[in-house]
Amino acid sequence: MWSTREEPQTPALPLDLYRCLIGLTAFFYFAWLQSEWQLYTAPDGFLDHDEVRRIFWFTQIGLYQPWMGDALRHGLFYSAWAATLGVLVGWRPRLCALWSWMVGSSHLRWNFPLANLNDTTMLFPLLWCALLPVGRTLTLKTWQQRSEWGRVLVPGGVARLFVWNMALSYWVTGLSKIFTLYWQQGIAVFVSLQLNISRTRGWWSPEPLWVWQAACWGTVLLECLLPLTLFLRPGNRLRILGFLTAFSLHFGIMTMIGVELANWLFILAWLVALREDLAIWWGWARSSVGVAMRNTTRYATLVFFCIALSMSEGVPGLGQAYGLGFALQWSLGLCQEYHLFDWIDRFNTVIEPNATLDGASVPLPFPQGLRGFLLQSYLFDMRWMRLPRGQVGEWQRSLRHRVALQAARQHPDGHLEVRTWVTRITPDNLDGHRKSEVVTLDCTFQQGRIVSER
Repeated sequence: MWSTREEPQTPALPLDLYRCLIGLTAFFYFAWLQSEWQLYTAPDGFLDHDEVRRIFWFTQIGLYQPWMGDALRHGLFYSAWAATLGVLVGWRPRLCALWSWMVGSSHLRWNFPLANLNDTTMLFPLLWCALLPVGRTLTLKTWQQRSEWGRVLVPGGVARLFVWNMALSYWVTGLSKIFTLYWQQGIAVFVSLQLNISRTRGWWSPEPLWVWQAACWGTVLLECLLPLTLFLRPGNRLRILGFLTAFSLHFGIMTMIGVELANWLFILAWLVALREDLAIWWGWARSSVGVAMRNTTRYATLVFFCIALSMSEGVPGLGQAYGLGFALQWSLGLCQEYHLFDWIDRFNTVIEPNATLDGASVPLPFPQGLRGFLLQSYLFDMRWMRLPRGQVGEWQRSLRHRVALQAARQHPDGHLEVRTWVTRITPDNLDGHRKSEVVTLDCTFQQGRIVSER
């Protein structure tokens, strides 16, 4: 349906500014995925993709299929990478965003055990760019009419749903923390900063405890109150205060925890939330011109409904409905969840591995970065991705074997041993004085082959 009358209109320029920044961010995201190709996506990387597909059956849904050669998968990947430039410059941006999202979603499923918040948070804006009424300003085609960009109005229904999704993300993130022990005790922020993913691990002391308690309660309060500013009348100064508060929160997480991409995308989302405010401040759309665009509000409503339903775990009267929500998400190629650091009660383990070859210290056989840490996490009682019952041992053996194969290429001959100090940061062990040592890998190589593996 083509219509501009059925729903209120909204300034196009802020939406297209958001589209351009998402396209640019997605371009660098795909470049990052390309740099990791040989480590995880290639057939001889750290992941056994046949095992991934067997254990996680839903990963079979996607464009990447086992009958494809690595070159064909690479071709799909490059086409999606190129499509991010179409999003950036405004060449059929909605179609390009949709294709980038479809291939990116398939890439995530192919490497599903190592998917993380950066991946899911990057793919979701690409889907929204395919749904939002973008492409009427900030494009090469309309460059000659750029003086008119500020006057263009487009249907605002999808943008409203986008804002509701933002509010849902903050509310679920904040409210889910209230019912966890470490957040109630006021130690969750401190424990989070001690984990391997923290940039500032080891910088902090647990005392004075009241400081950490204030940080915990302040974080929960902010995440619960921030969405309220999204629904104030455009031009209200509290909306700007909300943005500045959100910026401080996300920038702080980027600085200390290091989940940069996800938090950067949360900051960009405020461009859509404050689109009317930007129009007021800069005098856009005072003498407006509405344009006809394909209305995708019904599809955006379906996406929002699936996300909301999958976040309904524990809501009275809904029972197991959240399972249906997740099933619908996966059917649509989504993987979105807003439970952030409410898992700290269970996953609070710090690992300090050390590798030796014939008794001499050597670099660790695990890859660097967040994915390398996630890979190691499966070998301990800190599984970030839920595994089906009875599959934990098989998955750990598969990972150890793959790590050993990679190590054999670097050290064709010798006995490799990886020992890891494991520390759980608990209320009675905040300083980490209690730790245990675990043998993570123990194998012998001859001429690049594994002759023994324990």
